[in-house]
Amino acid sequence: MLTFISGGARSGKSTYAERVALECYTEQVQGNPSIKLYYLATAQAFDREMKERIALHAVSRVEKWITLEEPYEIGRVLSEGNNGDVFLVDCLTLWVSNMMFSQQKSGNELLKLVKDWVQLVKTQELHVVIVSNDLNEDVPSRYSEVEQYRKCLGVLHQLLVANADQAIQVVAGIPMVWKGEREDEEYDQGIYLIYSVSNKYSFSLRCSMESANDALGIRAFFNSGSCDWRNSHSPLPSITWLDPYMVTRLGSP
Repeated sequence: MLTFISGGARSGKSTYAERVALECYTEQVQGNPSIKLYYLATAQAFDREMKERIALHAVSRVEKWITLEEPYEIGRVLSEGNNGDVFLVDCLTLWVSNMMFSQQKSGNELLKLVKDWVQLVKTQELHVVIVSNDLNEDVPSRYSEVEQYRKCLGVLHQLLVANADQAIQVVAGIPMVWKGEREDEEYDQGIYLIYSVSNKYSFSLRCSMESANDALGIRAFFNSGSCDWRNSHSPLPSITWLDPYMVTRLGSP
């Protein structure tokens, strides 16, 4: 099983991914006590801040985790896993950086390697959770190397999501499930609106299922545009961050 989790910097994606992997391990180990839970860290401690961040993540993990520091050879580590083992790869963003700038690997070479990961997940029946950063909405860089990196990461995201059983985006600590199904007890299911600007940028307004009837009578407008409605299994609390959006009661959409 492959789960892809993305989010912006300090969005809570790593914490959430750890929880997903731990829950998967807890479920799987009941049927097979030999199953192991691996934390596959791609970060390299080049400076004090990174050392502190790595130490903080390590302290937060329970003893069940086996931590492996591997900035390059993710495929080799996965190939050594046994049927049912659970791997958390944190994160793809740093791995791509390591491979492109330290190992001088091209985007096509990385694409082939990640395809190999996907195949390993299937053939060895592994449970793999991959974490990455959402960088595709950033302003384009004037530096060609940065743009090549960003485009490569975007292509890898598409590949992983296409092959994932679950694709989840974490925003301000709240997971939104875009592919597959997942239930998180502390959040209620609900309805949300997605508004796109020129198919490039988007914002969302959320409401709980308790307010579903009222939600069906809300439409958001931004620059004279309208919203698309989608049902969601995502965890959705009450309507938030209305400013600077203008929200109007208009009747059913």
